[in-house]
Amino acid sequence: MEPTTDMAYIAQKYGKTHAFIGNADTRVLLMGSRDDIYREVKRCMDIGKNCPGFFMAVGNHIPANTPVDNAMWYKLLNYPNADVQCMALRKLYENHAPGLPELLQKTYEASLFGVVRMECMKLLYQMNSPELVDVLKLAVCDSYELVRRFAVQYIGNLGTDELIPALVYALLNENMSARVNYQARDAIMLMDMDKLTAEIKRQAGASGHWVNKEEVVQQLLSLVQRNQNSWQSAAGVISDLTSSAKDKSFDIVRQRNHPAVGAAELLIAFVLDSSRDMQLRITTVETLSWYTHSVKRPEIIAACEQLIRANENLQLVNEAIKTKNRLK
Repeated sequence: MEPTTDMAYIAQKYGKTHAFIGNADTRVLLMGSRDDIYREVKRCMDIGKNCPGFFMAVGNHIPANTPVDNAMWYKLLNYPNADVQCMALRKLYENHAPGLPELLQKTYEASLFGVVRMECMKLLYQMNSPELVDVLKLAVCDSYELVRRFAVQYIGNLGTDELIPALVYALLNENMSARVNYQARDAIMLMDMDKLTAEIKRQAGASGHWVNKEEVVQQLLSLVQRNQNSWQSAAGVISDLTSSAKDKSFDIVRQRNHPAVGAAELLIAFVLDSSRDMQLRITTVETLSWYTHSVKRPEIIAACEQLIRANENLQLVNEAIKTKNRLK
């Protein structure tokens, strides 16, 4: 029965002697809220419930772009195929399902499928969810190489001190994958290097199962020191009032690809200093927009809000608005 048909009239006239089907309006399914859909189904049920031949159904074809309720995706999380589970997780993410971060963490911890664990970790990263930290602590030991590789990369991008032990574990114990080892070493420059050095010494001192422990530890400590020296050199150029604008710009811009937690504080101070060159401050605000997952995001957003309120320069304000929106 089409939605335009008066089903109440049909039920009254033929409901005791004929079967009839319908007639929920598919436009409500397509564009209505959950409450709208509930009311439409209830309308049909109230009309047909006393008719022995009534079949509840939609009154036309369901459009292909009709949103699917999250209930189906929750059900598919138990489907025995890993790709289907990943699709269900992705759809729940796209539908902004409530309580998703907790579900992703539990699914990561319980799943036997590496690709499902990867999807959980990736979605938590995209959501900037606090649950990601606990997942990353486990992920550096994951049996799936791709999970370990992305885990150390995410640790560097977050830059939080809480994950320094997990990163050091990967640096000291990742001997099976050159790609994981490369990403872990690349993350060194993004962390607090003094705390990283102390953690390397602590974990190495507590372990006695390496044949070449002293050599491995010394290599890592030297790598940390080289990164620290490189940053101190760049920080000196940025802070030095006598260094050229070109040199400052170079050392500011290169932080885009390596948004180090230690660099953020200096860049924030630089951009808030009204005595600094305006074009360099604009460049610095744009550079800070690359700290999309950093633990320093709240401080950067606060600095952008301060620049917006100060309203010194239109281009600076516009850049601060873009950076703030990107990091929110």
